[in-house]
Amino acid sequence: MGCSIFHASKSTYDQPKQVVVKAPNPDPKKCTITSHQQIGYLLIVVVKYDGCNTFEGNKVLVYTHINVETVAKQLETVGLDPHFSNNSKYHSPVARFRPDSYGLEMAVRFCKANLVL
Repeated sequence: MGCSIFHASKSTYDQPKQVVVKAPNPDPKKCTITSHQQIGYLLIVVVKYDGCNTFEGNKVLVYTHINVETVAKQLETVGLDPHFSNNSKYHSPVARFRPDSYGLEMAVRFCKANLVL
């Protein structure tokens, strides 16, 4: 009734312990803009998030129809979330790239290519 002689019991006691370490989510209020580049109506911003250990906390973000002063003001008031959002109250990136020299070059190419669209 309760036990099957054909299937081995899968007790949680028999399962190996798995330790899952999650990377911390970037804190939108604990970051610094380290560099930026305006290409037409597109803005590339390199941001370092304190306490984020993936890619040493660096993010390459692309914004549209905004300047670095507006991004800096948002950072000071509510923070700078690197995730995509449809919330119209805050500016959200339209693209993210690998935070290294290759990713930065791809961000520049992306912006230049989109200026002709």
